[in-house]
This record gives sequence, C-alpha cells and structure tokens, in this order.
Amino acid sequence: MTRILLTAGTIAVWLLGVWAMWRGWRGRVARTAIGSLPVAPEVPGADLIEPLVGSYLGTTYAGNWLERIAAKRLGERSTGWLRVLPTGLVFRRPSYDDLFVPVNALHFARTDSAHSGRLLGPDGALVINWQHEGHYLETGFRGDDRSRHAAVAAAVEALVATSPMKETL
Repeated sequence: MTRILLTAGTIAVWLLGVWAMWRGWRGRVARTAIGSLPVAPEVPGADLIEPLVGSYLGTTYAGNWLERIAAKRLGERSTGWLRVLPTGLVFRRPSYDDLFVPVNALHFARTDSAHSGRLLGPDGALVINWQHEGHYLETGFRGDDRSRHAAVAAAVEALVATSPMKETL
C-alpha cells in the first residue's frame, strides 16, 4: 500500500511540474505576441551572396538576448540557411515557417559572441537587427562556416544602405 501511495505521489508531482511548465510556456507565448509576419515574395530574386548554411538561433527583443520570442515559433532553434536577397532576408527553417525580413525593416547586422541564451565564442553568431510593428527584434544565426559571418553582415549592411525607405515606429 505504501508503494502505491509513493508511486501515485510521484506521478502527481511530475504531472504538476508538466502542468506548470505548460502554463509558463503559454504565458511566454502571450507575453511575446507579435502581429502577422511578412511573407516572402513569390519570385524573391537572385541571392546577393551565397546562402549561409547553419543553425537558426531564434529571435529576441533587441537588447534582451536571453528572452526568446515564443510566439509564431520564432524562438525555437533549428537547422536552416540564410539567404540575402534584394527584397530582404529569408531564414529557411525545415519543419517551420520561413522567416522573411523585408529590406525596409532591416536596421543592421553584426557578429556577436552570444544570442538567445547561447554563448558561442568570438564572432560565433550573426545577429540581424530589424523592426516589426513597433518592436525592435534581433534574429541570430550561426553559420557552419563562421568565417563567412562578416561577409554576410557586410552584404546585409550594403542592402540596408541601398534601401529606399525605412519602416517607422
């Protein structure tokens, strides 16, 4: 009888923990809710630089690299590749919706040593700063070939410099 009570108690505590994590995640999704994301154009154009293959690290609010945006699955890490196009950036993520950042929403790109709660070493992450519906966001990407981060950041900066207009708050 004691064994049954201990087992039932253990299962109850485990279920309570799962329920608490589920509630916490739903709260994060609500707290980080953002509007509908831009859709990539049907004919995106030619790549300005060879796509960067690697890992999508997630999207955070700018200045808060530990708080990933859970809404629309933007905070979930995945493999993928980053394309720099004349119309903007496309983060391709297998099993997830692609993330398109139009050129007029881009602000700058930089290399950094950390993003989305992950320390990656010097220049271990490519971070794209952009704006969506009044929020400044940062999306991190870690290329398999980290030596290309600076070249991709330069291509994004060149794209931002040629942008005819910026999205305003």
